[in-house]
Amino acid sequence: MPVAKPFTLMQNRIHHGFTLIELTVTIAIAGVLLAVGVPSMRNLIMETRLTGHVNQFIAAATFARSEAIKRGRPVTICRSVNAESGTDKCITTASGDYGSSDWGSGWIVIVPSENLVLHRQGVLPAKVYVAANPSTLRSITYNSFGGPVGALAGARLVFSYDGEFDRAVCINRAGRIRVVLDSVTCPT
Repeated sequence: MPVAKPFTLMQNRIHHGFTLIELTVTIAIAGVLLAVGVPSMRNLIMETRLTGHVNQFIAAATFARSEAIKRGRPVTICRSVNAESGTDKCITTASGDYGSSDWGSGWIVIVPSENLVLHRQGVLPAKVYVAANPSTLRSITYNSFGGPVGALAGARLVFSYDGEFDRAVCINRAGRIRVVLDSVTCPT
């Protein structure tokens, strides 16, 4: 005769999901991870956007330099009056609304002797500010040898996103471009 097994509740229990305690602990852990992760993700996104704008400027300046060498004549990158509208004019004076040192209005790469625009960069987003130092820096002209015309030693453009994440683009006497944190002095 077969022996009957004793009935226990645990042997016959079938698991159909999570317990309330397991679900509560999982939600609590997810909440803590989100609370820590979301601000870090915001900073990462802002820094990435700013890096993109810095790289756009560096690409335009490098392009201006290489075009000056290729064409054998000066090529200028300058703050634009309104690059998006096709107004091919550089801001040259400190009068009126153009007195600010902000390059966020956009820039153009132009061959001044031919009045030929090679590249346009439109207005940057509202929270991106690009301050030139010295504040009189409104254009950078490269000669046919790829060197900047004029005294640009220590010139810098500081890119910031909503007053944070500052990056400085330094341009030395030879026309070499380097990106540093705003707190670092540009090499001459």
